[in-house]
Formats: sequence, structure tokens, C-alpha cells
Amino acid sequence: MAFKATQAWYAGAALGAVGVLAAGYMLLVSPQLSNAADVSAQKDTVTAANNVTEGQIAALKKQFSTLPDLEAKLASMRVHMPTSPQEPTLLRQLSAIAADTGVKLSNAAFSPPAAMAGATTATGAAAVQAPGTLSQIALNIQVNGSFAQTRAFLMRLETLPRFVLVTGVNVTRNGGSSSSSSGSSTAASSSYTLATTITARTFMVGDQSGAAAAAASTTTTTAGGTTVAAS
Repeated sequence: MAFKATQAWYAGAALGAVGVLAAGYMLLVSPQLSNAADVSAQKDTVTAANNVTEGQIAALKKQFSTLPDLEAKLASMRVHMPTSPQEPTLLRQLSAIAADTGVKLSNAAFSPPAAMAGATTATGAAAVQAPGTLSQIALNIQVNGSFAQTRAFLMRLETLPRFVLVTGVNVTRNGGSSSSSSGSSTAASSSYTLATTITARTFMVGDQSGAAAAAASTTTTTAGGTTVAAS
């Protein structure tokens, strides 16, 4: 009888131990295994994100290596097409090539910037200041000089650092003529033989920094009779 009681006690103890183990697994081991699975999944996600970030960093490093070249190209383009009208600078350039070629620059008129057709849906000042918008400035230039001087001026005009496109040339005789006295090295000539009106266009690229200057530009006349838009 005692033997059977001992067996029953051992069986109960064994069942109790199994129950404790099962409860321990459910309460302790199983949550930890679940947490480990979650951590592993998160690790895979973070690793994938890190791989993407490393790829982006590598691409940025490659782009950064070409940054000096891009900055040089941008600086060159801003000389050709500035972000503001810069009429005084252009007037100085026109005066310089007039002096070099011997013509007299009698007038240089600049129209307000106007966005190129189809470049933007905005109008007026908003069109000029829209970043990246190409705008044009109409020029009306009048010079007096000989045929050779005028021709040289026109050639120099289209080779200025800033892009200038000649769209029309109107030439009239000034009434003077050039002559050279026979047997003498001294040439006697009138001051100018041709009066030439040149229509042209120059360009600028819209930018917020140059928008205020473009919108506030006005037209004034210098003491020498040269008309220039000044901001």
C-alpha cells in the first residue's frame, strides 16, 4: 500500500514538474524567442536601410568630387547669362569696344527684362524672378563711324563675355566722306561717315537674388546722351 502511494506521489511530482516546465516555456522562453525573431527582423530592416544609405553616401561622394567643375561651369554661365540685368556692366563693355574699334557710341537703350515665350506661365516681375526662367532684354544701340569701324564693332559685339544676339542693323550715310591727299601721309576725313542703329538681345536667368533689381530697374540718361537702365 505504501509502495503504491509512493508511486502516486512520484507520478504527481513528475506531472507537476512537466507543468512547471510547460508554464515556464510559455511564460519565459516563448516570449523571448518571439522577441528574438522581432529583433532579427528589425536587424534585417536596419541592415537594408544602412545599405541604401551607404549607396546614397557613395553617390554623393562621387558628385562632390565633381563639384569644383560644376561651380566653374556655373560661374562661366553667370558671366554669359547673369541673374540680374546688369546694364551698367554691359554699358561699360559697349563703351570699351567702341573705344577699341574707333566708333562713337551715341546711344544705348535697354528694355526691361521679359520672359521668353513659353518659358513660364507667370507674367511681369513674377516671370523674371522665377528661378531658372530665361528672360531677354532688348537693346537699341546707335554708333557712328566708318564702314570698317562699324564692321569691327559688330564683330566685337557678338563676342562679348555676355551673350548678345544682333537681330537687326540699319545703316545710313552721315554725309561725310573720307579722302587722302596725294603725296602726303596725312589723311583728311570727316569724323564719321555712317550712322548705324543696331537692335539686339541679351539674356538673363531668373533668380530670387536678382529679382528685386530686375523688377525695380528704371531708365536714365547719362551726361553723354547714352540711355541705360539702372537699378
